[in-house]
Amino acid sequence: MPRHLVVSLHDAHPGSREAIQEQVEALRGWAVGSTSILVVPRFHAEPSINSVPFDGDTAFPAAMSELQRDGHELVLHGFYHQRVGPHGRTHAGNVFWTKFYTNNEAEFLDLPDDEARRRIEDGRQLFGAMDWTCEGFIAPAWLMPRTFPELLKSMGFIYTNTLKSLIPLTKGDISWMPSEPLAAQSLC
Repeated sequence: MPRHLVVSLHDAHPGSREAIQEQVEALRGWAVGSTSILVVPRFHAEPSINSVPFDGDTAFPAAMSELQRDGHELVLHGFYHQRVGPHGRTHAGNVFWTKFYTNNEAEFLDLPDDEARRRIEDGRQLFGAMDWTCEGFIAPAWLMPRTFPELLKSMGFIYTNTLKSLIPLTKGDISWMPSEPLAAQSLC
């Protein structure tokens, strides 16, 4: 069976642009020619504070566009990467994931489907405005309800992943995409 390695750079936003570019350059030196760059449209921004994607930064979208042209994949990685707005009822089990494991960054852990769909559509619209391809969605901290892959599939995404598996949603044009979930441990 073929083995694959995906190197993903998380939480890409204007404040991380230089670090992402430095990491891409360092990885190139190790013969890693392409990566998945997990882009957060409004990193830690409250909706009432700032309605401008990428905080109005123009260097960040230009850098991401250049990376995509160079063969890197841009992946939608939440919208805020933070638990803001309406959430489902947080039960005791979610307190660990919310407060300790993610420091309040499990944005999609118990987000109602209608709000999840809205944020994802807003993110995809932004990707479209930037002429970025958007085939994958990865929830912040890989935390999402069990039913979430069906929502993503209905929205046309090709894949998602959890901490321990790659979940194909449709075959798409990706030749190596498995037809069933693939055990794939994410390391960070």
